Amino acid sequence: MKLRTIDSHVHIGNNPKWAPEIIFRYMKIGLTWRIPKLYCYYPIEYLKRDLNEAGAHGAVVFAFPEEIYRVEDTVESRKRANEYVLKAAKSEDSIYPFYFVWNDYLVPQNFEEYAGIKWHRHFDEPNHYYNDSKCYEILEKIKELKMPVLIEDEYNETVNFVKSNPELNIIIPHCGKNMWVPPTLDSLVENFKRMQFFFERSNVFFDTGGIEPGIPLDMIRRILELVGPERMIMGSDTPYNTPKTEKDKLLQLELKKADLELILSKNIERLILRWLKEHSHCGS
Repeated sequence: MKLRTIDSHVHIGNNPKWAPEIIFRYMKIGLTWRIPKLYCYYPIEYLKRDLNEAGAHGAVVFAFPEEIYRVEDTVESRKRANEYVLKAAKSEDSIYPFYFVWNDYLVPQNFEEYAGIKWHRHFDEPNHYYNDSKCYEILEKIKELKMPVLIEDEYNETVNFVKSNPELNIIIPHCGKNMWVPPTLDSLVENFKRMQFFFERSNVFFDTGGIEPGIPLDMIRRILELVGPERMIMGSDTPYNTPKTEKDKLLQLELKKADLELILSKNIERLILRWLKEHSHCGS
C-alpha cells in the first residue's frame, strides 16, 4: 500500500559551528550511529536521503533550538537558521518551512513565505513572555496568514496559549510528552487525565514523534481513540528519530487506508492549505 507521506517534525541546519553540540546530543541519547559523517548538523541533503529510505514524499522542516537560543542566542543566528530552512524549502518540492519563533518575536519581511510556526521551549529554558506586546503582534500576523502553530511548552503555558488563540490550529508535539516536568513518558501517563483539555478541542492536533523509538504505539493508539485520525499527524523528530522508523510504527496500527492517509499527509497539508495554494510547485 503506497501512501503519500509527509514527516511533519524535522529539524534541519547546516551550520558547522554547532556540530559538537549535536554530536554530544546524539551520543547522550544513544544514537551514535546517527552522527553525521560530515562535520555539520542535519542539512537538507541528509533529509532527502532519509525521506527516500522511508518512501516519504516530503517534510515539515524548522531550525534546531541550538541555533535559535540554546547555544547562540543572537538575532543573527536566528535569522540565519530560519533563512536556511526557507532556502531548503524553495529548492525541493513538498518541503514545508516553519518559522522558529523565539521570545524576541522577530518578524521577517518575508514572513508569509513560511507555511507555519515552530514555538518551542523546555521547562528549564527561558520564558516566552506571552504578555509582551511584540508577542501579540506576531500572533496577529500568524492568524492573518492562517499558519498552524507547533507549540512545545509546559502544560499551563500551553493551556493558556490554546485558550487565548481559539482561531489557530495548534499542533502538540510528541503526543504531549514534553509539557510535563520531567518530560518523560511516565509523566505523560501520570498526567493523562489533564490532557483532556486538549482532546476536547477540535483545533488541537497531536504529532507522534520523539527520540527514537519515539512515542510508544499504545500511547498513540490511546490518543487516536479519543481524537480520531483527523487530529493525528505523523512526525518523527528527525534527526533524533527517522521518517522510516516513525512510518513503520504507524503502519502497525493497522488502520483503514483513508485513516492512514489523514495521519501520514492529509491532515498536515490541510493545515497549511493557504501556503500550498500560494506555492503551487509544492504538495501533491
